[in-house]
Amino acid sequence: KTTINGIETLCVSGAEGIFYLELENNNNWVLRELFNNEVSEFGLIDLDGDGQDELVTIEPFHGESLNVYKLTAGKWELKFTDTLSFGHGLSCGMFGGEPIIVVGNRRGSLTLDMFKPIDLDKGEFSRQIIEEQAGPTQTQVFRANGTDYILSANQKQNQVALYWIE
Repeated sequence: KTTINGIETLCVSGAEGIFYLELENNNNWVLRELFNNEVSEFGLIDLDGDGQDELVTIEPFHGESLNVYKLTAGKWELKFTDTLSFGHGLSCGMFGGEPIIVVGNRRGSLTLDMFKPIDLDKGEFSRQIIEEQAGPTQTQVFRANGTDYILSANQKQNQVALYWIE
């Protein structure tokens, strides 16, 4: 669930890309394409503070690539890419007052990683390991009662973990 063209909508992703539902004036729902690469998970978040959401993807399906795109002149321009190992559990949100991307590696390093933009235009991000040997399946960045949290289903550790800043 997100907002596209100022309208709250639902999105789905898969081998054909990312699609969203748009309600036309005649009250008919129309399926529209947002992005045409194979994507397993995605998020929309304003990473550079310009008021426009960037698109964050795992490509291809449970793939080896975390990508960040900026919409420029009606086209998604790749701004950043980094490697994953069976990418899984992508979540975007604010944490400690900064926009972040959280993603898991279900193979290889099995880490839960956090990415923070340094300079989106130059494609510079920091990458920090939150948890080793986690093998996350799902994550969620959220705020509750004035505290920012990262929730992760760490399959390799057989636990659900909650991380926060004090």
